Amino acid sequence: MNIFLKIYIRRFLIFFLIFTFSLTFFIKVFAAVWSEPSQDPPGGNIDPPINQGTTPQAKNGRLTIGSDTASTNDYLTVFGSSKLDSLNVSGNLSVSRFSNLATTTIMGLMGVGIVNTEAKIKVKIYDADDGPIISLQGRDDKYRGIKIVTSSSNDLERWFIGANGFNNFVIRITTSTPPSSAWDPLTIDGSGNIQLGKAGLKNCSTTQAITTDSSGNLNCGTISGSGGSSLWTLSGGNIYRLSKVGVNTSSPSSYLHVKMTSNNVEGFRITSYGNLGVDEGYSPFAILGTDNTTDLFRVRQTGKVEIKNLNNCSSIKTDGSGVLSCGSSAVASKYVGVTGSTYNGSNGGYAAANGFCNTAHEGSHVCTTNEMLNTINMGTATPTEPFLWIFNGPPGYIARANDCDGRTNNTASAYGSVWQTSSTLWASGRGMVTPCNSNNKFACCK
Repeated sequence: MNIFLKIYIRRFLIFFLIFTFSLTFFIKVFAAVWSEPSQDPPGGNIDPPINQGTTPQAKNGRLTIGSDTASTNDYLTVFGSSKLDSLNVSGNLSVSRFSNLATTTIMGLMGVGIVNTEAKIKVKIYDADDGPIISLQGRDDKYRGIKIVTSSSNDLERWFIGANGFNNFVIRITTSTPPSSAWDPLTIDGSGNIQLGKAGLKNCSTTQAITTDSSGNLNCGTISGSGGSSLWTLSGGNIYRLSKVGVNTSSPSSYLHVKMTSNNVEGFRITSYGNLGVDEGYSPFAILGTDNTTDLFRVRQTGKVEIKNLNNCSSIKTDGSGVLSCGSSAVASKYVGVTGSTYNGSNGGYAAANGFCNTAHEGSHVCTTNEMLNTINMGTATPTEPFLWIFNGPPGYIARANDCDGRTNNTASAYGSVWQTSSTLWASGRGMVTPCNSNNKFACCK
């Protein structure tokens, strides 16, 4: 046989074998893919596959990604380094439960426990148990809570609401890059104490209000009128105002100006308080001199009016020149005590001697004979000292018994009036004279 014919026959046999083997393989594959439907249409149809197309699709069962083992508990399970490290949703998201979400970005609305929500985030609970709706947890030594950032792209903190590193509730404000100008305008500690203001304001009393000064700092102050800071200044437990005050007038002409607007309301009333006694209780009204001790005008609880150099009148009258004096029903004052020291007859005059009594008993003066007798007539306490200087006034005629020459003489040849008491002879006392070189206390009356 020709050698070339042998070569062609060998090549044909090899090609035939390859063709026969390939045909057999493809017949088996096509036979495995296609099988006769077991049910008449539309029975036995399979679910449509999830694809990358734009046609809306829904899956009624659970979806598991990253594993060939379907989840039996969660509707969405993503297997990887964790269950679900990141979830990005460009539209709205409605879920009933999240588990192990490290990062979640939602560009639309989010409802937890509710399908339809009108808010950016809405949480709805259906059970009747007490408990938090939102729980925030972090380290006790750090700030943790809700941060409100600026609208700029760098997301700087503007407000923070939550707890600080001391477990106090705070509201923090930041006016520039933190933390240099971040401060807490509100702090509430574990005891319920409230601190307000940049300068620090703690524990205002229940009778105080919170006021703001011109720098925006809050203070414990008093309740003021409408608008602006407090109208009063607090000093300890006292308040004061260094300008005029008007009542029923917006333009006071004095430091305290009360303008009457009705004839059924008193313009000014003071109600007395205290027990009557030697000093007749507290004075309901007094006007003092520049030294804040000398009485210019005083009204006692008994109704007596005292004017400087015109004391203890039950009524006051004026003469034709307008000079005030005690009226016809004037009542003399009575004995109130003695001076702390003894004195001889030289005292620098009547006025100086009166000053000794005023020092010992404010508002008093040296008693006269008439006032000592009035004390006896009123049945009030009389002195117990054996001798007390008093004023009598009239001259002694032959003897110089004229109040030690008007309280200027301390010799034995001059005499002054004294009130003498004795437990056996004169229980209420009597008036007499004694040499001016004697040392006695003064009897004081008012």
